[in-house]
Amino acid sequence: MIDKIKIQRPASAASYPGKKAVINDIRPTRTHKPVPKTAPPPQVLSQEKKKSFPKQDDHFIGRNKRRFRYFNWKGITVLLLIVSLLLAGYGVLISFSSMTIVVAAKNNTFQLKKSVTLRLPKETVAFTDQITKVFPSETKTKISKKASGDILVYNSFSSAPQLLVARTRFESPDGKTYRIAENISVPGAVIKDGNTTPSSIQVRIYADEPGKNYNISEPVDFTIPGFKDSLRYTKFYARSVSSIDGGVDGEMDVVGESEVLKAVNILEDELKTQLHNKLNELIPEGFTTPVNAENVSILLSETNPAVGAAGKEFNVTVKGRATTTIIKQEAVEKALEDILFDDFPQERNYLQLLSHEGLRLTDSKDEGGTTIAQLEMQGKVMVAWMPDITSLKKDLIKGNVDDIVAVFRNYESIESANVIFFPSWLKRIPSKEEKIHVSIE
Repeated sequence: MIDKIKIQRPASAASYPGKKAVINDIRPTRTHKPVPKTAPPPQVLSQEKKKSFPKQDDHFIGRNKRRFRYFNWKGITVLLLIVSLLLAGYGVLISFSSMTIVVAAKNNTFQLKKSVTLRLPKETVAFTDQITKVFPSETKTKISKKASGDILVYNSFSSAPQLLVARTRFESPDGKTYRIAENISVPGAVIKDGNTTPSSIQVRIYADEPGKNYNISEPVDFTIPGFKDSLRYTKFYARSVSSIDGGVDGEMDVVGESEVLKAVNILEDELKTQLHNKLNELIPEGFTTPVNAENVSILLSETNPAVGAAGKEFNVTVKGRATTTIIKQEAVEKALEDILFDDFPQERNYLQLLSHEGLRLTDSKDEGGTTIAQLEMQGKVMVAWMPDITSLKKDLIKGNVDDIVAVFRNYESIESANVIFFPSWLKRIPSKEEKIHVSIE
């Protein structure tokens, strides 16, 4: 049965000269003569012979030459450019780099109780203010008073002056009578080229009777009844120049003396408090004032209407002035430091006053541009020993990052320190002092 198996090449194998089909472990007995292999056409052979391929060595040598040429001209240029940029960037970082040191200086707190006299430069703060308020009248009384006001009396009768005796009557359009209290002489008219210009004189008139019915608020003309039925009646006349008022008759509200005094006292106390508060607001920051340096005074008080006048309410105005002496807090603390550090002349420049309690100026007295004040000190005082910042910077520049701790240990006044580099990853001590920033807590 195996002799009947026929082996056939796959199409793919037959299409390539010289290729064989392989069947594993099966070798059948041939029952026919093998067909001789046919040679490829001469034309194909000739084409195959004409094909030529470069040798492997020549191919790689040519490619390496091209790479070498590219590296020489372009590669070196790019590499140098990158290196230059890196160096420039590093130089910029170095120029902008800095180091910040926050130092906690050693300090000491102790109790102090002392009193000294100081002469300190002074300045003065002063201002005025006032308060006006309305108060109700609480006093009632029976009043009988005549209305009064000012009028102008005109003379257009002749160029000669005219005498009007006291109590001469003047009549209003509604028939009410008013009188003058004293003699007056009305100047003569000015007559020129046949034209007459009246002359006038101002005088006060009083109502014939008390009462508000004689009060006149609008300007009116008056006649003189004594000249009636004569040529003078129309040539002498008067006109009001102000309201005619003040006439009362009966029980009315009046401004009482006791209520005025009460109102004035209320406003004076209020004004003093207001002056004190505003004075404190005007003291500039960094200044202090001695305890007894403030002076608040009342300049005047006014009431309108006056005591005894009719009215349901009255106004009270109180005006005052406040002054004080101010001294720079820096000058006071400098004087305190001089007292505290007098026992440490060698360390004077490195000692600093951090805080104090119970410090005040008392019993001050001004003398020209200075104030002699008693400085009282009673409380806690905190003093710090400050490091020499200039020397610290120079010592840091001499070393490197690993030497920072050792440098700090050489300064006994430094309790602790915090070092911050900028940029944070560039831990390098700047070569210039201005790049090292030191702050003291």
